[in-house]
Amino acid sequence: MEQKFIYEQLRKIGELSEIEQEQRDLYLRGLNLGEIQGPLTGNIYLDKPYTKWYREKLSFNFDPHNTLYTTFAMSVKGRENEIALAQPDIGRVMTYGELLREVDKAAAGLASVGMTKGSMIGMLFSNSIEEAIFLLAANKIGATSKWIDFTKDPASLFQSVTETKLDMLVLENMLKPLEAMINPGHIPAVICNNEGPLMGHHIKYEELLNRGKCMDVKAEPYEKDRPAVIISSSGTTGEPKPITHSDLHINFAARKMMYSNFSLDKDHIVMVTIPPHIGLGLITSLYTNLISGAKLAMIHCSSPEDSMNQTVGFLMNYKEAVSGLYQNPDLRLIIFGAPIHVRIIASVDALKDLSFLDGFLAAGSKIFAEELEELQKAYAAKGCMCPISNGYGQNEMAGAVAINDEIHNLNGAAGYPVIGSDVLIVDEQTGELLPPNVQGKILEKCNSKFLYYYNMPEQTEASTVEFNGQSYFDTKDLGFINEEGFLHITGRTTRVLIKYDTKVSLDNIEEKVRMLPFIKNCAALVVDAGGSFEKLALFIEPQEGAEALTSEEFMARASDVQLFSEVELPDMVEITPIPYMANSKIDYQSLKTKVTGMTRERKAD
Repeated sequence: MEQKFIYEQLRKIGELSEIEQEQRDLYLRGLNLGEIQGPLTGNIYLDKPYTKWYREKLSFNFDPHNTLYTTFAMSVKGRENEIALAQPDIGRVMTYGELLREVDKAAAGLASVGMTKGSMIGMLFSNSIEEAIFLLAANKIGATSKWIDFTKDPASLFQSVTETKLDMLVLENMLKPLEAMINPGHIPAVICNNEGPLMGHHIKYEELLNRGKCMDVKAEPYEKDRPAVIISSSGTTGEPKPITHSDLHINFAARKMMYSNFSLDKDHIVMVTIPPHIGLGLITSLYTNLISGAKLAMIHCSSPEDSMNQTVGFLMNYKEAVSGLYQNPDLRLIIFGAPIHVRIIASVDALKDLSFLDGFLAAGSKIFAEELEELQKAYAAKGCMCPISNGYGQNEMAGAVAINDEIHNLNGAAGYPVIGSDVLIVDEQTGELLPPNVQGKILEKCNSKFLYYYNMPEQTEASTVEFNGQSYFDTKDLGFINEEGFLHITGRTTRVLIKYDTKVSLDNIEEKVRMLPFIKNCAALVVDAGGSFEKLALFIEPQEGAEALTSEEFMARASDVQLFSEVELPDMVEITPIPYMANSKIDYQSLKTKVTGMTRERKAD
């Protein structure tokens, strides 16, 4: 039964024991939100004014202690004939009732070829209706779905297949060339929307459904710690990890978004722009909105360029597309995307009307306050009056940990902690809790925290730290929380340059460089070049249309405005396009390889 929030009663900071008891009761009983052991901690953060900003009633209220399949099946009741999904690029739509029936057929088909509880099924998708079908079909039979990052090189893709010992692959036809490289053992592979010849181990999607016609498959019951989904970390350190989540974690993550003030309901379309191997794509965008009752627009993302073209094309013809696909020209739009989507949409002059946009959540990397202010002006000029909302979270937490929303938004902040999350700022050296507005390391305790890194017990153990006798996830991020409860991200503990015994944040250096009007983006890296101190490599991408810029000219301009302190001065500067990963974060690993080559050349000289 839905209960109103009681946080307004928690304003007296002097009675900490009663406050802790009330918060624990709210989490464990009143809202059935979590299995957080013991009271939430944080002392000075217990008086959290932002907690009154949560939505009080969900469009679909559910118990997280269910499988993904069962939760979805319950959410479909009463809206079987409403549109659930559309693929604008091919004009395909599917109602909620049709989707549930297709999921049941696919589950029977998987069972007919030997997939069962505990099977590991690899998924290669770039945002299509079939990924929703197989997410739920695999879950129905108790199998684990491993979502593979198709943007990686063949060696990394092969590792994704072998590290989890897959029993089957399911993929889109457009990604079939990758399957030939990563599946030398020819495990069974289901090909969706097939075009062209097939090999002996391939199974057409239609054939799979036909094989399952005579199967009566019952949904596997809920088990708390059974692995449901494996997604990928971003791998900015060069060591992407397979992150394992249970049904409970994913359901909690969905509830968090549904308690925000984004309008996730039947009157809104949500654009799915992020690929499904990332939590923001699979969990936040796809699964959450399927059970919330929103209508989804699946934007193909086989490459960043493809994603941008599909996104802009849909927005350019929004009214026509919505009338044709959803039979309702009055539906409003919400976009869950990456900062690159925000920037590209703002820069397209031909895209003049965004008055239909009710929300834009940009996550994956930070948009700094100055740029965000300019972007907001550009959107307002196109008729969009909703804020561009920064969010913050990790794949380990199955999505958002802090969020700005349609109503409560602080420019430049990562947002306020979502319900079910406890965010602390502690001193890097002593581990002591810090007061508001003081930078420290960010720790998180969350009811959607992952089970483990698959087959990586040491890395799993190293990801947590103890605070007041309780286990917290170590984000390795730096930040602070202001008096209102908004979280600000200021850097990374692992991206620090040590020079002359002084620690320098690489993120701070990047932020300084990005403030220069002639700079489009930049990336800073520590170079292991030998010697008595670490060296700094700086990659610079000038603004389009700017005059040709050399490394020497950049350093001269930086000197003119006294951009760097002595310890911040880069040891090498290269003018080059900045590479990005599929989640729109800077591909530091690619640049690291480039730096290695640069230093080898210098040593050879």
